[in-house]
Amino acid sequence: RTSDGADESFCDSVDFSVLDSLDLSMVPTVEETPWMLVDSVDKLKLCVDELLYGVSNGGDDSARSLKIPKIHELAFDLEMHNILDGNSRYENKTGIRTCLIQITSDVATKGVYKDYIIDPLAPGLWDAIPTYLGPLFSNPNIVKIGHGIGGMDTSSLHRDFGILIVNAFDTYEASTILSSKKSGMGLAPLCRHYGLPSWEHYKELKQKYQCSDWKQRPLEDAALEYGRYDIRFLVTLRKLLMRDLAKLDMIGGGYLRLGSSPEDDSGIDSLSTQTSKGGTPVLHSFDSQLGSTISSTVSSFSENEFNNTATANNSFDQFKDAKE
Repeated sequence: RTSDGADESFCDSVDFSVLDSLDLSMVPTVEETPWMLVDSVDKLKLCVDELLYGVSNGGDDSARSLKIPKIHELAFDLEMHNILDGNSRYENKTGIRTCLIQITSDVATKGVYKDYIIDPLAPGLWDAIPTYLGPLFSNPNIVKIGHGIGGMDTSSLHRDFGILIVNAFDTYEASTILSSKKSGMGLAPLCRHYGLPSWEHYKELKQKYQCSDWKQRPLEDAALEYGRYDIRFLVTLRKLLMRDLAKLDMIGGGYLRLGSSPEDDSGIDSLSTQTSKGGTPVLHSFDSQLGSTISSTVSSFSENEFNNTATANNSFDQFKDAKE
């Protein structure tokens, strides 16, 4: 543990028994999760306080009084706009400006989480963001979770606010490692693969609002809803991706696949399977170096699986979709 009471090892523990039995239909949806539009410095201060310690409810507030953060994971996303004119998006990269920051954490108050949409264009917010959000993003004891953050999210936070991200988990890059085609999956298809609730609605919102004019004010309610979907399931997805990365590594694939030849890499998808009593394929692999037999539950991608309410047993076999 660190001097401030944070547990440094939390993110290294993967309990397969818990994750394999997780009922993903119970994961809170956007509609079930309270949220706050942060459009003033006072609200930004409250946002950071609640991210760290949870929503104050007049009950046991010992963590807040002792200044011991409860937060372990911070999910985030950005919406941007090109403020320069011209036909080439690549020529105008320096003109990209952050218009919205969506953020949430793994801290719940009485089982209820809360999302935040920060409006950097609101009076006083642009200059206050480095002071209040900077320490969160640079804290190595907090895992920052995003999807495809190597594109513009990390560079925009640094360019616009001088914020550096320390200790990050990219769900898109994780899906790339797990893919037999070495290509990642868009966030909506990733939610679909794991059977997370309301992924169909999220996909519809993405198709309509992903390329919105994010500098306009006020923003449509549906556009803000889309922004919340971009972060709502990231904490859960990280846990599931960590589980499947660990399983893939255990059966002799995992991270080693990135540097392997096509011939060496083909084995992970061609290993024979047998069906368990429950009808779920169980994959067996012998690791000669460890001298042990490892069994890992996997399931293939099927359209029926995508359309059913699923549990976390939907381990990776292959990814079909590229990042949107």
